Amino acid sequence: MLTIYSLLADRKIADIEAEFVGKGYGDFKAELAKIVKIFLTEFQKRYYKISDNAAIKILGKGGRKLQKQALTKIHEVKNKIGII
Repeated sequence: MLTIYSLLADRKIADIEAEFVGKGYGDFKAELAKIVKIFLTEFQKRYYKISDNAAIKILGKGGRKLQKQALTKIHEVKNKIGII
């Protein structure tokens, strides 16, 4: 849970531990819940801004790029095992 808190709050674990010295586990969980809620709210806002057409365009571009890389690798492997 400390790692999640650290990543989402962009803080060092030691700093988080120092902040919660003398406080209960429930206090930590409540703060973590707030940070997770903020992260998920922002994530959902960005997610819902992406249209289906934009997502298809991005995925298509990535697919074409990866296809070139895959064909290069396949050719390299076939060459090494003597098929070509």
